Amino acid sequence: MRFAAPLLLVLALLAPARAHADNWELQYTQDGLSVYRDDSGPLPSFKAEGVIDANLFDLMAVLADIPRRTEWMHDLKQSRIVDGDVESKVVMYEEYGLPWPLQNRDSVVESTIHADLEKLEVAVDYHEVVTNKAPVRVGIVRMPAVRGSMNFRYIDKNRSQAQVIIRLDVGGALPTWAVKKFVKQAPVKTIEGLVRQVGATQGRYAEFVRRHVGDAKAVAKVPFEVDPRSMGDAPK
Repeated sequence: MRFAAPLLLVLALLAPARAHADNWELQYTQDGLSVYRDDSGPLPSFKAEGVIDANLFDLMAVLADIPRRTEWMHDLKQSRIVDGDVESKVVMYEEYGLPWPLQNRDSVVESTIHADLEKLEVAVDYHEVVTNKAPVRVGIVRMPAVRGSMNFRYIDKNRSQAQVIIRLDVGGALPTWAVKKFVKQAPVKTIEGLVRQVGATQGRYAEFVRRHVGDAKAVAKVPFEVDPRSMGDAPK
């Protein structure tokens, strides 16, 4: 199975890099999600995790639709493919809106998927890259560091275990109040947006879901189900 997942950038303001952060401190919980912070590394790291009401295959389909992520990602103004294949490895450009008088932030990241279909788990790793196909824009601050991972594990046809880890340098001069605003709300808002988009688009990605379900059935060592509506086999 091939699939490329995007960067949940706003979560970047509140989730840590798994290879570098180990001293997690719980910041808050909301709607079944727990948000942690780790300041032991060179950059603040944050982690958001919990059980979400979305099937693994529906999640994959929504995350792969890069241009439409502006519909559900908090404060995302623009999302486009710079290079690559969304079902293997892809380079993406994203711009995030900040309230006046702050300057918007943007990033260019390379995202790669690692799928363990035997265990029905998907891991996405991403990091910042430099390319002349997405030059720095006047009036927008290019974030120097955007690194992390997203991990999803199948629970049942309606739920998945989710974990987002990220390390981020937002660049430029960002007031403490602005950072705290993102840290407090961004993880929950972003994950809730993802879950809402899964519900709103169920059946839209039927071909994608059917193809990846077929791949999983060939190798999965654990039983699994998918809502027929996700594969276009039943009316909404």
